[in-house]
Amino acid sequence: MSEKYLSIGDVVSEAIITDLHIEFARRIFQAIEKSENFSFIEIRRIVHQDDPKETEIIIVDCINSEIQSRNKVGIKNRERLAIAFTAGNDVPFDVYPLRIDFPNKVLHLNHAIPGLPRSLCLFFEPWEEVERKLTPEIFLQRISWWLIKSSNNTLHRGDQPLEQLYFSSPIELILPPDYREKCDDRSKTLYLKDFNPNDSSAPLKADFRDLFDSSKIINFFCLTLDPVKHTNVYSFPETLGQLHDQFMERGANLIEKLKEEYLRIVTDKGIIDSPNLPYTIILLTVPRINIEGGLSSKPDQFAFYLQCPSGKLGMLCGSLLRNGAGPYYKETLNFARPSKAEEWKTVELIPIEIVQAITREFAQKTSDFNSTKSDFRGVLIGAGSLGGSISQFWAKGAWGYWTIIDNDKIKAHNVIRHIASEQDIGKAKALVVSDKMNEHFAPGYSKHLPICDKITPHNIEKVIPTLKDGNLIVDATATNHVIRDLAIADELPRSCSIFLSPSGHGSVILLEDSYRKVRLDYLELIYYRGLLSDDWGEHFLQKEHSELVIGSGCRDISFVLSFEQIEFHSSLISRQLRLRSENTEASVSIWKMNDHTGELFTKSLEIFTPIIKIFKDWSLLLDNWIVEKLKSEREKNLPSETGGIIIGYIDQKLKRLYVTDILTAPKDSEASPTGFIRGIEGLSEDLKKIKTRTSNNVSYIGEWHSHPQNSNAIPSPTDLMLVTKFSEIMAEDGLPHLMIIIAEDDITFSFSAAS
Repeated sequence: MSEKYLSIGDVVSEAIITDLHIEFARRIFQAIEKSENFSFIEIRRIVHQDDPKETEIIIVDCINSEIQSRNKVGIKNRERLAIAFTAGNDVPFDVYPLRIDFPNKVLHLNHAIPGLPRSLCLFFEPWEEVERKLTPEIFLQRISWWLIKSSNNTLHRGDQPLEQLYFSSPIELILPPDYREKCDDRSKTLYLKDFNPNDSSAPLKADFRDLFDSSKIINFFCLTLDPVKHTNVYSFPETLGQLHDQFMERGANLIEKLKEEYLRIVTDKGIIDSPNLPYTIILLTVPRINIEGGLSSKPDQFAFYLQCPSGKLGMLCGSLLRNGAGPYYKETLNFARPSKAEEWKTVELIPIEIVQAITREFAQKTSDFNSTKSDFRGVLIGAGSLGGSISQFWAKGAWGYWTIIDNDKIKAHNVIRHIASEQDIGKAKALVVSDKMNEHFAPGYSKHLPICDKITPHNIEKVIPTLKDGNLIVDATATNHVIRDLAIADELPRSCSIFLSPSGHGSVILLEDSYRKVRLDYLELIYYRGLLSDDWGEHFLQKEHSELVIGSGCRDISFVLSFEQIEFHSSLISRQLRLRSENTEASVSIWKMNDHTGELFTKSLEIFTPIIKIFKDWSLLLDNWIVEKLKSEREKNLPSETGGIIIGYIDQKLKRLYVTDILTAPKDSEASPTGFIRGIEGLSEDLKKIKTRTSNNVSYIGEWHSHPQNSNAIPSPTDLMLVTKFSEIMAEDGLPHLMIIIAEDDITFSFSAAS
């Protein structure tokens, strides 16, 4: 029996390659002539009306001995194909099966163009990638491969996602994130605002509202169909009848589910068709049966806009009836009548693409964030450039629920390197940052509470309840006092401080341990020690540009810093802080970028055991590193005594001394087994460098010296006299003074403060 074929285009010639004008078509023709699997038939051409482009077609028979005769799919070992080439198209070719009874339900067929059959979907990758590797020979091999794989039903790999049931619609609908939780709630119904089915420029948004008996208006139906088997992609139907028939072929009865939903959701008071809602939306949840016969982990969802109000549609389906011009009632009220000739089948519809709202879970999964470790309460202190920028990285990945604390407002110059825009000028920074964090999720899903206040030594007690409510406090204020005020508050959770260097080339994270045995103020001490002792610290706090005057006041100044630098370090800090916070250890991390090469230097500073000494109203903070260095210097210089100065800084508000380091004896010092006189050579220059390198934060705070063997660390009369003398000198500036004496097995701290 002879085969019947579709006719495409007009015959040009039977075997003249010069009649092909498209280069790729000429190359394919040459490959066909050499191929054993393809038999050339003729060349055809389609001239498009109102379009200068022409389509050139090579008609061939593809012969595949590997295709079994009478296979279940219905593909034959000789298939007539039209290979069509159109210059200027995104993909320059299509391959159409011409046999009239070619199986239309084969997987991986493209959407049909009016007047043409459905073409073969030959490649899974984008054409831009395929064309880099494609030769005419590989192209023909791919056609044979498609037919062979389709004939034995192995074209769709087991690890490949199921084919979508329908091609995409230009209209999109965003469902609320809590859709699944609320869709079975009889007191709620979905609704749309300002729906125009002819405008696909912006996605539609659905939300839930209370379904009051007084309104009795329903125009949104949510149906879950029976599981459907894996089929080819369907073109969207034009009527409800066509939609029902397509799902019946897949094994699901759509109209019966719709009737059941009417009976479930409509109360005895009936429903009313509103003139403002002359349509019905049907939202379908469709479980899928995968290749192995089991249920797919995620059902498909589709929506359809039906050009019929829901009450009338229910009547057409036979679920509702109407007595006069009043509401539509359920047929169970004993005056139902059968629907007329299944009128529902003619109801026209428009497909709508379903887009799930972005949820925290989705954001965490796509960002590869651990959801368990991301669901904590955090407090961000400081909503400036760095705080605002880093908050966006947290919000994008749904890392934490954040409370924002900042009492400042957006000023005009802030816009240049803040996430705020010009229209935000005058608004509270905390509110702007909070609102922008919430923009990434549906309203109410991301709980970012702004507090228009700030942390100061005077109001720390006021905001402690807010701070205590979190699991992690992040200080982005770049101020010393916040670091220290957080450190001394015992009732607070784990805290960290993040800041940039003045040039914008460097960034720092100070992170406490989970148990707060190592506090922020000690980590600040470690940071200053690293500034002074490591090469990275030499120009770390150096400003590359003079400050800008941005107002009339003496404090109206601003750094020169680009938004590029803010964003670069924000992304770096965001990721590193998140990863480091998953561990329990404390850390001090430094990053420094070479602006010329883009090279990034990183340094993690070693942390030691903090030591706190109490002197009446004052306290002293140092660590075992200082103690070990004192011991080492004493051992090096035995049998003579040795000594030097102590460098650090003082917090007058907290009445605390911080010991950063000790300097060894100047060259002009006098040392013997019975005494030590500290010299001054080079000391002034050293202190000047220390102040410059630490931006005037670290300086002289006291003296240290050692005692010889077989001596304790108790101050001698001479030591006491020196303590008194140095204390009087420091008291002239109202500063305290510290003396440390190190002996073989003993260490003493002599402290004096101006009264």
